[in-house]
Amino acid sequence: MTSETSDGEPAAVDSTVLDNLSRMVGAETSTEIVDLFLSCGPARLTAVRNGAESGDFESCADALHSLKSSAGMLGANRLCELAARMERLSGEGDHDAMAALVERLLDAYGEAEILLRARCDRSEGE
Repeated sequence: MTSETSDGEPAAVDSTVLDNLSRMVGAETSTEIVDLFLSCGPARLTAVRNGAESGDFESCADALHSLKSSAGMLGANRLCELAARMERLSGEGDHDAMAALVERLLDAYGEAEILLRARCDRSEGE
């Protein structure tokens, strides 16, 4: 888990960000933050998908902003960058381009979720 993949794409999760968070707030609190992110994520993703399908781009942008911020704090760089891009497109009124990225956002969240859960499981075992 690094900041970038070999093809220049942002990493799904940058472990150095999680390490820094753990040092700042402690392992238990950082695990609680990850758990909170993962418990809120599905509702935010649903808001993005529903907003894109129904044309409620304001709600969609709100959910994207929240995902972007939380993902960035946890080092979920791919998710963060994609949410930021979609939020910008929505704000620019390019709703078709934003809606076209919904499946990629869902995939990026899924990747981040797997890696974050594995990281928390490892931390709990230490």
